Amino acid sequence: MSMFMEKTFIPLVLPQAMFMFEIGNIFKVRREKLRMSAQQVADLAGISRSYYTKLENGDNDGTLKTLVAICGALRLDFETLFTSTGNARILEDDMRRVPLMTLAQAYAWIQSGAEIRGADMYPSISINIDCSPRTIGVVLSDDSMEPQFSKGDTIVCDLNINPRPGCVVLATNTETQASMIRIYADLGTDEAGEKIFELRPRNSFYPTLRSDRKPLFVTAVGIERREPLIDPMVM
Repeated sequence: MSMFMEKTFIPLVLPQAMFMFEIGNIFKVRREKLRMSAQQVADLAGISRSYYTKLENGDNDGTLKTLVAICGALRLDFETLFTSTGNARILEDDMRRVPLMTLAQAYAWIQSGAEIRGADMYPSISINIDCSPRTIGVVLSDDSMEPQFSKGDTIVCDLNINPRPGCVVLATNTETQASMIRIYADLGTDEAGEKIFELRPRNSFYPTLRSDRKPLFVTAVGIERREPLIDPMVM
């Protein structure tokens, strides 16, 4: 039985133009509250000022990656974008926030020691499931896990859980310097007693990787899935 628990985050349904106007207004209100210029936000998010200004005015469609970066620049809860008013929700006692990262960011963070104290630079999402303090959300950037998961889905991963066969895991390949979401399969041990495992994609276009052939490390176990609010085709 998989330890992975699937949970769909149901977004606000709005026409695309109206939705981007709502997001732009949220960014503008937050930026003005922080007394930041559009140029400062753009620089922190790694985008041009004109791109950010158009997005703030509702004249541009932002990709998921861009919206995450802007939320980080504005120190804004990413889930605030999912509410009809743009107001941050009051969290219940059993809710907690976890940092939200891309796979590339997750790899760099893990290689630097995976210190949660250093994760406050990332935008966050709120969850209400049992998890350790060493839990993060990771946004899928490819179609390697389709049809089970799609590009843009967020997988909440707990670094303090040990994997079991069939689990969805966050793993790293130090040869390619990359993190990935895969299905974990235990293959037993080798002659030296070292554990051997496979990392299996759902999409057969991607290869299955073995730990006795590649420098693979399982970092965390997936405990929740959330669908994106924005169509990943715009990424």
